Amino acid sequence: MSPRKREQLEAIRESSRNTILQAALRLFAERGYHATTIEAIAREAGIAKGLVYNYFASKQDLLRQLVLLGFREFEELLPELLRTVDPVERLHVLFELSGKLIREKTEFYRLYMMVLLQVNRDKELSKIIQEYSRTLYAETEEILRELGVADVETEARLLAALLDGIGLHFIVLSGEYPLQEVLQAAERHYLTGSGKKAIAS
Repeated sequence: MSPRKREQLEAIRESSRNTILQAALRLFAERGYHATTIEAIAREAGIAKGLVYNYFASKQDLLRQLVLLGFREFEELLPELLRTVDPVERLHVLFELSGKLIREKTEFYRLYMMVLLQVNRDKELSKIIQEYSRTLYAETEEILRELGVADVETEARLLAALLDGIGLHFIVLSGEYPLQEVLQAAERHYLTGSGKKAIAS
């Protein structure tokens, strides 16, 4: 097989794989993981059921790959977070990126919230989320350390919980939730309210 032919086949495979992933994401977010079947995913993707198994070993494997894909997309945004050395600006960028992900990746965020509630049932999925969390905590701890926060480990987890909570409320309340205003208020509060106390302590 010529290199060009091999590249074309790889491109077709990658396209088919992404089509399946996006179909699964839509259905998982809309119906829930347990209510979604491989047959439904294949139908949504416009392919035969058997073809799904050419790319994914099981529905659980599909879920894991979706979670990995979502986390990788977040990690691709990290250079934007690291572009500035000013910790106040970096905290601002962190809130901005979080808002962007919540708005533009709502289906993934909905899936992520579902996964958090059942992560203990899947050791592999739990490992994926723990690795992602360590990356996020490390970046957040560095920002908080530069801001002069005393207990960066606890405060980083508090900030992550705050952002997850904002995302959850946005998903539940949909168009009624003032996402940008809440993110801006949270950022101000963190720098001038209880967050300021954490920095001063």
